[in-house]
Amino acid sequence: MLLTSILCVPLLVGLLCLVARPRIWLEALNIAGFAGVLGLGGKLLPAVLARPGGAVTEWGEFLRADALSAWMVLLIAAVSLATALYAVRYLRHDEAAGALTARRVREFYVLTPLFAAGMLLVVLANNLGVMWAAVEVTALSSVLLVALYNRKTSLEAAWKYVMLGSLGLVLALFGTIFAYAAAINPAGGESLPSFNWSHLLALAPRTPDLANPPTQNVSGQTSVRVMERLPHRVHVSVENGPGGWLVLADAWEEGWTARLGTGAFSRYSQRPVLPAYGLLRAVAIPPAPGRTLDVVFEYQPRHWRWGLLLSGAGLALIGVLACMSLIAATRAPRRSNAHGRVDLD
Repeated sequence: MLLTSILCVPLLVGLLCLVARPRIWLEALNIAGFAGVLGLGGKLLPAVLARPGGAVTEWGEFLRADALSAWMVLLIAAVSLATALYAVRYLRHDEAAGALTARRVREFYVLTPLFAAGMLLVVLANNLGVMWAAVEVTALSSVLLVALYNRKTSLEAAWKYVMLGSLGLVLALFGTIFAYAAAINPAGGESLPSFNWSHLLALAPRTPDLANPPTQNVSGQTSVRVMERLPHRVHVSVENGPGGWLVLADAWEEGWTARLGTGAFSRYSQRPVLPAYGLLRAVAIPPAPGRTLDVVFEYQPRHWRWGLLLSGAGLALIGVLACMSLIAATRAPRRSNAHGRVDLD
């Protein structure tokens, strides 16, 4: 029950802070709770790496932690622990100065563990609906923390946070619905797919293994392989291509170009990259029966060239000014002072 413990510790700390009376107990509970979560996160990481599937699950895969989730748990716990340690002296100073009341201090120590519990649930929940609800919990608790000082500026910031956060939550809800809708079989089926992220990921199309691409191809069949994928460059190999349009499932943007060639020493021809379906990249390729056609997509927007030109001009100008300053310093007249030292004018 490692994942359950990670979620229950900050939740229990927040509830205990509601009834804890001495101030030092509030501070000690927060520090001890986040230190415990950090220790549990350190225990989770080797457990994830030791699993054959690279994931730890609980409650029938309702909670799931992979390597990224374990890293995020450690990050959340470390930042929360640092915040709890720094808040001790900080809040004492503000309470002594009259900027905060004892009630507001208690709210901080209650809301901070609840905020951390919401963030931990986001990274550990396997269900997309629960993940979205956890993001909502973090938004509600954090907006109260933003308005903690109850000033005009803090209240204004809280309302702005509510508006921007609500917009982000609506977009996240649409993304969650679209991700689930994409997993539904358009031909119909006996039951709807699970809303768990691990199950939806299993339904996603499998990309080719770039580390071990296939070396043989069935005669007469077309084979398309992604040989290299970088943010500014994508190399696609088409074998026995019948010709037509090659559509790459990446967003189209002005500045993408394509080069076509049939070998390492062949001459590459430049082709324009056009938008397919208004969103994706597409390039027309010629027929290449019995040959391998290399298609290289490269991102070279025009504003990059202007940026490089202006940057080079700026560096050249800085160099000229530096040389002029050195020449002026060497040619400056010298004079001797009363102590025999030589000064520059």
